[in-house]
Amino acid sequence: MKEKAVPVGIFQNEIFIARYKDGELSALPFNFDVIRPVEASVLQDLRDPDSYQDYCEDLWKGAVQAGATKLGLREYAEQCIDEADCLNDDEAFPGKDDSGCEYLTPELREEADNYLLNECGVEVGTWECSGSFCPNSFYKNFKKFDYVFDNDAARKAAEDYYKKIAK
Repeated sequence: MKEKAVPVGIFQNEIFIARYKDGELSALPFNFDVIRPVEASVLQDLRDPDSYQDYCEDLWKGAVQAGATKLGLREYAEQCIDEADCLNDDEAFPGKDDSGCEYLTPELREEADNYLLNECGVEVGTWECSGSFCPNSFYKNFKKFDYVFDNDAARKAAEDYYKKIAK
């Protein structure tokens, strides 16, 4: 069974990546991998120990209660950031799941980032996994993607999906 992933487009600021098996759009309801933007300002906060403390305080409390750490909150935040390898990766942050991001070529990434900045006012810092679902499974108002990537594979995948949900 030959599988293929095709970044299709953007809906509600998330990128939908169609999954095909043997040339057919995979079975519903999980036929898309979905990635969401992390705004540049949020990414900066997630990489700074002072602001990351607000994000990781509950994790730290759980780790202290479980006896998994004796670090203070700030030191725990620093450790999480260090473990995420933020020094060597400009888009890394603690807990980032970048599943699906491998399907974005630099050109598609630029296209998506430009669309979100110019049309939605969102400055993207990075992308992360949002899950696997169809656009119409959470968004009952879905009719068409807000933006379809400018290539034949994306346009075909969008049309395939439109036909599938029209049935």
